[in-house]
Amino acid sequence: MDILKLAAENSPRSKMIYHEDTQALHIGTLDKHCYFVPFAKGQDPFEDRKNSQRMELLNGNWGFRYYDSIIDLEDDFIHEKFENTIPVPSNWQLYGYDKPQYTNVCYPIPFDPPFVPDDIPVGVYQREYDYSPDGMDRVLVFEGVDSCVYLYVNDSFVGYSQVSHATAEFDITPYLAEGRNIITAAVLKWCDGTYLEDQDKIRLSGIFRDVYVLSRPKMRLENYIVKTILGENGSARLEFTVFGCDVSAKLCDDDGVTMAQFSAYDGESVEIKLENVRLWSAETPYLYRLTINAGDEVIGEEIGFRDVKVDKGVVKINGRAVKFKGVNRHDSYPDTGYYTSYEQMRADLVLMKKHNINAVRTSHYPDSPVFYQLCDRLGLYVIDEADLESHGCVEVYYDYKWDYSDYNGIAMLASDERFGNAIKDRAECLVKRDINRPCVVFWSLGNESGYGKNMLDEAELIKRLDDTRLVHYESTHCLDGTSDSVLDVVSGMYWDLNGLKDYLEKPEENRPLVQCEYCHAMGNGPGDLEDYHNVFYSNERFCGGFVWEWCDHSVPLGKTAEGKIKYGYGGDFGERHNDGNFCMDGLVYPDRTPHTGLLEVKQVYRPVRVTKGESEGNFVFSSTLEFIRINNGQFPKVTLFR
Repeated sequence: MDILKLAAENSPRSKMIYHEDTQALHIGTLDKHCYFVPFAKGQDPFEDRKNSQRMELLNGNWGFRYYDSIIDLEDDFIHEKFENTIPVPSNWQLYGYDKPQYTNVCYPIPFDPPFVPDDIPVGVYQREYDYSPDGMDRVLVFEGVDSCVYLYVNDSFVGYSQVSHATAEFDITPYLAEGRNIITAAVLKWCDGTYLEDQDKIRLSGIFRDVYVLSRPKMRLENYIVKTILGENGSARLEFTVFGCDVSAKLCDDDGVTMAQFSAYDGESVEIKLENVRLWSAETPYLYRLTINAGDEVIGEEIGFRDVKVDKGVVKINGRAVKFKGVNRHDSYPDTGYYTSYEQMRADLVLMKKHNINAVRTSHYPDSPVFYQLCDRLGLYVIDEADLESHGCVEVYYDYKWDYSDYNGIAMLASDERFGNAIKDRAECLVKRDINRPCVVFWSLGNESGYGKNMLDEAELIKRLDDTRLVHYESTHCLDGTSDSVLDVVSGMYWDLNGLKDYLEKPEENRPLVQCEYCHAMGNGPGDLEDYHNVFYSNERFCGGFVWEWCDHSVPLGKTAEGKIKYGYGGDFGERHNDGNFCMDGLVYPDRTPHTGLLEVKQVYRPVRVTKGESEGNFVFSSTLEFIRINNGQFPKVTLFR
């Protein structure tokens, strides 16, 4: 729809021209960079970020107006009365506006890329912001908005951004006046990015992650990259590159002992040699602390020394073959929707660790940046996945006689040049934000989007941005014959046991294999974990798998007469198109009460197994731990006698 045919010239609504333009992804935003929150000089930069004097959290109740269609939106909507409020962050469907929709494969809108329906629902958010000029810039940060946002400050249009699970930053300083200001964010339910965000989940909308303002000096640290390179006999090198200004830095161990002090200069790399370095792994998540002094700002970065490589077809971390005992996890909570608090994320990860899970795939988009810091500290490997899925293409490509024998139609957008830049942009959002997180061992191109030139370009971009991790992708169904040899591992979904064994017999294939989804946990599942466990441990080229999935997805429908919460799934919200209860397929209920399947996971993933020995009273303890030695250093087997 050409909004200019409806909107008055130069009105706020007339600025809403980007959401069907695949080449206009971020307008007026700052450059992408690694995640950090600066603190004021003299503060402890390793405290909770909310304690930073340079951060103003804008979470809370915002004024809210909901429109069933952008057509109904007033030309000068920023000056309308906002009589209702809504919590930020949240999803507006949980507060009586619009309705949730659960769909797995099919798109929630008619397929006509890059266009979306003319009657796009719009949620307009507004709040006051007080400003006192102090010589510093004000950077407004949105950590997650579904599906896109048009930003206005006072009477001015500031910019636009899409990619729901990516951070968008705007320098709003030029638009501020001393005293009271008005921030308005118009969020559209759909945009051209919707064709790249067809993930299997309950579809919700709005500002669903933290919003805050950073006060930053004009000359400032814009970005930095930490790289760890392991040597021999416990030695390692820290490569540190900064952009924006010169800095001084100090590296300390977990006890506060200084390991190194050094300076780094804008645009240059400095390399620090260290001895007797303790390495990071999911079993031994040891972190060093790097304090970065940049003028009047101080930044704290936790560093894990580790490397990830493929060696003769085997995935190795710190030189040792590893097995991922993982799960796929969505951001999904019955009370907060897509919003995940620190407490919710930590509770999820602690529950995983208690059940012997050592890895998470962020299906199928990047999580909150805080999530990765928790994985660093608690010890979980992460497949960090780009915000990309175009599964619905497969339903569009084939007719009603389709028998599922050929799945290549899923790759329609993977070779559509209109979406080439948008697909690469999603990889750039992923890698540049999370590049310093030791828990991230794989970058994943996305999920169930097919393969083609766009995906190859995405993988090559990732490898240019970061040469220290492996590149993962499963959906290699292809329409244009593009080679997938750029991928470092072969990834499968729900391969049976014979398929896994047959893989090892392929003479043309020497890459490791990971099951990025297996043991579907719906209903009585998963019931075949032990069989897969045995196959995984039969050959080092198998690096494990990730159970589908962590939690049931649901939105509450109220309570029963007995006071129990009634959980709804597809079709319960009045949506015409839905995929029923296929979203109820987790290891835990929506409120995180474990299913019996989670107990099976704990049993199969147990790190130490005990079997009967050859004689009476003899037992053999076998460890699957890769970095922790049991019983006075004997590893991996130790025999005990009564």
